[in-house]
Amino acid sequence: MSALLQPELPLIETESEDSAAVDLALEERLAGFEVITTAGEAPATVIRTTVLGVIGAMIFAGTVLTLCRLFGEATADMPRGTLFGIALLGTVAVKFGRVAWRRQFGTPRTKRARRLDQLVGWGSSLGLILLAVGCCYPAYRNSDWLIWLPMLIADQFWRQTFFDNDRPNVMLADLPSEEELAKIKQISEKTEEIIDSEETRLGEEVLQQLFRVRDEQGYEVIYGTVRAGFVTGQRHATVHVGFCPPLAATPSVEAEACDFEEAKVKVAQAMAHGVRLDVRLSEPAEEACSVTIDLAATPNSLSRS
Repeated sequence: MSALLQPELPLIETESEDSAAVDLALEERLAGFEVITTAGEAPATVIRTTVLGVIGAMIFAGTVLTLCRLFGEATADMPRGTLFGIALLGTVAVKFGRVAWRRQFGTPRTKRARRLDQLVGWGSSLGLILLAVGCCYPAYRNSDWLIWLPMLIADQFWRQTFFDNDRPNVMLADLPSEEELAKIKQISEKTEEIIDSEETRLGEEVLQQLFRVRDEQGYEVIYGTVRAGFVTGQRHATVHVGFCPPLAATPSVEAEACDFEEAKVKVAQAMAHGVRLDVRLSEPAEEACSVTIDLAATPNSLSRS
C-alpha cells in the first residue's frame, strides 16, 4: 500500500554545479508526497469534526431550551409536529453519528481515543435527554413524553451496542502461544509444496480442491484451494467449504487470496464440518472474474496437544 502512495522520483541528470536545482526538484516531489499522505487523513478529520460538532450543538441547544423552561422564559407548549421533528432529527443524528464514528475509527487503542469514544457515547445521550427536557418541560401533556420516551429508551440500547462494538472479538487469553504457532507453521510448511505445485492449481472449471494430510501426531489437517466467482458489478462473495468426514475438533483456519491482491478474505465461520469464507474486492468487478483462495484448517486440539 505504501508503494501506491509514494510518488515516483524521476532521476534528474545534471552537473555538480546544478546541485541546488536538484535539491529544489526533490523538495517539490516530496511536497507532493506530503499532500498525498495528508489527503488520506481528511475523511477521519471530517468525521471527527462533524460528529463532535453535532453532539456539541445538541448539548448547547438542549441546555438553552432547558434553562429557558426552568426560568420561565419559554412556557408555551410546542406543536406536536415540531416536537416529533426535533425528536426524530436528534435521534437520527445520534444513531448515524455513532455508526460513522465506529466505522471510521474502530476499536480505541489509546487513552485519548477511549476518552473520545466515551464522549461520543455519553455526550450524544446527554444531548438527546437535554433536548427532550427542554422541549417537554413541565410536561403538562402526556403525549409529549410519549413522543420522546421510545427514542430515549432505544438510545440506551444503541449506546450499549456502540460501546460493545469497540471490544475485540478475540480475547488475549484465546490467542495461541508461540509454541502453538510454531506447530501450526511447521505443518503449513510441510504442505506448502502440495499447495503450490502445478498439479494442484485449479483449472477454470474446478471450484474446490482439498487435501487431507495426517501429521505425525495422527491428526488430520485440511489444505486446499477454492475459487470465489464474481459477476460484473459484484463486490462481495461467500464461499462454503465442507469437510467430510468432519475434523476431530473445531479448526483454526487461515485463508488468503493467492492471485488477486485487491481481494480481502475473512473467515466468517469455522466448524468441524466446514468453513464459510467472505471475500470482498476493493471495488465492484468491472467484468466477470474469480478469486483463487488458499486455505489451511488445523484442528484446535492439535495446537493444544
